[in-house]
Amino acid sequence: MNPDLVRLLALQGDQTLYSSLFARSYFTNNIKGKLCPTLGCNHAVLVESGKTISRFTCKCLFTFCYRCLQESHEPVSCAVANCWAAETVKQTQNWQAVFLRNCPICEQSLQVNGENKHMRCPSCNYHFCKTCLCSWLENGHWAADYFTHICTEVKLIEVAEISEDRAIASKELNRYQDTLEHWHDIDRDQHQTLGKLLTLQLAELKILAEKQGLQLSETSFVTDVWLQIAECKRVFKWASVYDYYILAFKDKNRRSLFDDLSRQGAYVMAHLCTVASELRKFIATDAPAAEFQDFRERLCFKSSVAKNFFKNMAIAIQRGYTDMKALRTVLCSRESVQRRPAEEDVGTSSRVTRSADVTSEWICEHCSFPNDNTAARICVMCYH
Repeated sequence: MNPDLVRLLALQGDQTLYSSLFARSYFTNNIKGKLCPTLGCNHAVLVESGKTISRFTCKCLFTFCYRCLQESHEPVSCAVANCWAAETVKQTQNWQAVFLRNCPICEQSLQVNGENKHMRCPSCNYHFCKTCLCSWLENGHWAADYFTHICTEVKLIEVAEISEDRAIASKELNRYQDTLEHWHDIDRDQHQTLGKLLTLQLAELKILAEKQGLQLSETSFVTDVWLQIAECKRVFKWASVYDYYILAFKDKNRRSLFDDLSRQGAYVMAHLCTVASELRKFIATDAPAAEFQDFRERLCFKSSVAKNFFKNMAIAIQRGYTDMKALRTVLCSRESVQRRPAEEDVGTSSRVTRSADVTSEWICEHCSFPNDNTAARICVMCYH
């Protein structure tokens, strides 16, 4: 339809709706552009010719996967993220197997009441045992006014396979609930970080700029740092999904490497958050410019460490490395290629190599990653 005709004949509200739908239609089948999937957000991203991206952070602060348009889910693939989204359906079935029983008479579903074996159907008033599904008074003995039901061996053998499946379902359900709770805790923490960033952008960065005599654009490093903190938490959140599915591999070496990287990542993020928490002092008081400059350098440095570490941590998980030695070898080659020019000009005194008879590796003080002793004294994980 001709846009001029719409402007001529349509009401103002219809014109606005048409303009919005017309703009969105441009991105429907355009592989070079995507609309932000956030509800109510009208921003879009266009990729320059010859370039590819895997994820993008919109102006609304939502970071999404460019392929599946879900929240960015590195270090797991789109397929694993979809499996996690569908896991609720499977675990609902496990919950039903563990906590529901069908009445042997009328087939009505009844929820199990804790450890009590005695169940009563409210529909037909049938009393039965939740373990063997036999009539409650079929076998047992009275003790005063209380009847104790005893499951017969024949019935237990009949339901043995069902009981075994139920035990497996219970184990899977418990593991899923633990992971889901952990996932939601990190997700809540991540959204709190983004909420804090929004508060900073709306008011507090202006106060900081006035107190330090800066242009508002010169405080953009604070936005970058808070986005990096949220990114660290997002990687941890989806790493928990990787941890949930990694048990299928039953690979102890891969598990050990994952645990080591998780511990080191927590160390990096804790140091970044500690320095970032000092921002409140500069917003609330008139601190000297030299002190603020020192804070800015330390904050940007810790943010750079976190950015490099979590990027390499995602690569290690995605490629399925199983031991620290193989990971160090790959990262060492990447570090030599990606090292900044300024780092190449650093004197040899800052990158001396210890002799092999002293120790086989050295620990980076910034990210606690164990580096090979034969490598240059720049950490292959955080590049510092």
